[in-house]
Amino acid sequence: MRVAVLLVAVVLGCAAADDKGSTPSGPNPAAKPPGTGWACFRDTLSSDVSSCARPDQCETLRKSTAAEFDRRGVPYSLSPCTTRSGVACVTFRTTTSAALVAVCTEMMSECQKAAEFYRSNPSDYRDVSTCSAW
Repeated sequence: MRVAVLLVAVVLGCAAADDKGSTPSGPNPAAKPPGTGWACFRDTLSSDVSSCARPDQCETLRKSTAAEFDRRGVPYSLSPCTTRSGVACVTFRTTTSAALVAVCTEMMSECQKAAEFYRSNPSDYRDVSTCSAW
């Protein structure tokens, strides 16, 4: 459940503009946020998955993740945002929106876990890509 909560908060913070040409073979570059560099944080109570964004957006994503944990009554302890040189990302669309979404994590194994979560919930997510480094 903790991973799902963190992934839901990430989705809320990373929606990108609509792009009809997504491909499931790798993250759709149209969802890559503008800017350079990455910053990531994780729930230190359960280090199952990290969340990453552009440095100027990391704290906003961290706060929305904390708000989602609070809303669901899940205990947490989020690490500060720390700079990363690269991340692993997956893209998808929700079944209720045509918007392309990118979710990025510190490690490829975390991205693959996230991608599997989205693939295992086809009533909520579609056009799920494979993970790749950004």
